[in-house]
Amino acid sequence: MLRQVWIDRRRRLYPAAVAALVVWSAVWLTPRSYEATASLRWSGKQSRPHVAGQANLMGTAPQQELTSRTVLEAVIDDANLPFAAEFDRTPEGELTQTGRTQRDRQLDDLAASVHARTVVSTEAADVIAVSVRNRNSATAAQLANGLIDHYLVIAARQQRQQSAETEAFLNQQIQQQQDNLTALSARKAQLEQDNPALRSGEAAVLRDSMMAARAELGGIDQQSTQLKQQHEALGKWISEQPEQLEQRTRGRNPQVAQLQNQLAQLDQQLNEHRYKWGRTDEHPLVQKTLQERDAVQKKLKATPLYIDLAAQRQDNPARLEAQAKLETLDAQLKALTARRDTLGKQVEKLDAQQLTAFAGRNEYDDVTRQLDDAQQQLDDWRQKQRELMLAQSAGAIGGGAALSVMDRAQPPRSPVFPPPGAGWLLALLAAAMTVTAGALSRRKSDVGFHDLDDAEQELAMPVLGALVDANDSDDQGPQQTWWPKAA
Repeated sequence: MLRQVWIDRRRRLYPAAVAALVVWSAVWLTPRSYEATASLRWSGKQSRPHVAGQANLMGTAPQQELTSRTVLEAVIDDANLPFAAEFDRTPEGELTQTGRTQRDRQLDDLAASVHARTVVSTEAADVIAVSVRNRNSATAAQLANGLIDHYLVIAARQQRQQSAETEAFLNQQIQQQQDNLTALSARKAQLEQDNPALRSGEAAVLRDSMMAARAELGGIDQQSTQLKQQHEALGKWISEQPEQLEQRTRGRNPQVAQLQNQLAQLDQQLNEHRYKWGRTDEHPLVQKTLQERDAVQKKLKATPLYIDLAAQRQDNPARLEAQAKLETLDAQLKALTARRDTLGKQVEKLDAQQLTAFAGRNEYDDVTRQLDDAQQQLDDWRQKQRELMLAQSAGAIGGGAALSVMDRAQPPRSPVFPPPGAGWLLALLAAAMTVTAGALSRRKSDVGFHDLDDAEQELAMPVLGALVDANDSDDQGPQQTWWPKAA
């Protein structure tokens, strides 16, 4: 019985062994793919100046150029590689239509099997790995080495050609900028000659003269306004004043002098009557003279000593003084008017000069700006020319110093597909999956009871007891007996 059980279990492994053998055979029969890798060192990241408008072979990293159509075609057409002999050709050695189709197909296959990547990148240089996959390890190494060899040749040739084109382009740009500078300088000199105010010094003098003239003109206008106000006020005052004035004075009353003379004559007559003629006071002539003398004295006492004399007319001195001042104001206004006319003509002339300068200012500024830009561009082109000459003298362009082979490809010993050990691993995995699938299948197709709980669950009845046949049991341990469960 034990032998029968062992044989049954061994038979269960037959499908797993068959599955493992099939998978291992499939992996073993899968075509091998070998990958050969060669590496380049690119130190030309900063070896050449960047020139706008020029194609730059090294402007992009070599890993993009290594897989270009030009390099792949050079590899395909290499006589040292077996591809060229595989293409259908005419007796003269030219490719037929079928040969071209074969060549294009081979180019597509080669492009799909080539991979270039940067493995190390620094500021000074990059290390670029070129990998080629092929079913033949030697062919893969030949293709990888052929790729870098042909790329170096093509890159050197294109760099030499581009260096010459760049040098010619730079010389052309420098000559154009020099001609442009000459034309702009001549135009600027002509503008300065036609309009001296465009020059910085002349413009400053013109501006200062204009400001001074306008300031003086403003002062004259203000002074003229003040003088006109004074002239108007003084003229109005003069018109209100009389041309002549009446002067009245007080003097001695001439009647007093007459009365005094009369009194003196009467005193003389009285003295003559008394001392010359010896007449007494009772003499009628003396009495008459005394009466006349008393009358004159009374009249003299009644007559005021000072009286207003006759009025005298004379020119008004204040009016005369105001008229003289008015004439002075007229003279000042006339002088200011003349000066204002002179300044007005000067300002008009300066305005015309400034208008002329303003009309040419935009063109002059534009020419000056273009001149500065042209000089800057000329300096830039000359700097690029110096950089190109330095790069050429250092051998960084066209001499192969930017690109160099670090490691050449060697025929790989083991394939990259399928990976080593993949057959055994996949065979074991297939065997395990087959065993697992068989166990699950038997589990699903088994209608027997595996334990008491399974029996109770399926029969929906309590199990009172169970006996085990030691001859049918697969367990090699001691025999087990099941007794009825306690109620």
